[in-house]
Amino acid sequence: MTLTPSRQPTTVTGRPTDTPALRQKIDTSWKPTILPPACSCPASPLPHSSATHSFNSETANIARGERVDGEQILQNWFGGHIQAELFEEVVGLGGYGRTLTALTASDLPDLEEIKEEEEL
Repeated sequence: MTLTPSRQPTTVTGRPTDTPALRQKIDTSWKPTILPPACSCPASPLPHSSATHSFNSETANIARGERVDGEQILQNWFGGHIQAELFEEVVGLGGYGRTLTALTASDLPDLEEIKEEEEL
């Protein structure tokens, strides 16, 4: 089936969206590269006690887009002397071969509290 110029799909601007010239410019061979999990090496920057580290130890979790959550301590992730609990949420990003980790804290000390502790 060939489209006549008046029946070609167009955008709001009236320009054709499917022409032979455009089809040649579009690379349809691209596919996302599946990478090994971040913690597959022994020198992983992830805390070994974290839900993310455990999650990434099985590549199937990432590929299937599984989700887990857990609790963690701020010092395990960022070091330092501030004591705070974190809520850790982990999601596998499927074909991208990556993991998304969200860390949230409900009761971080404010800057004034930190300065007071440092003065003691």
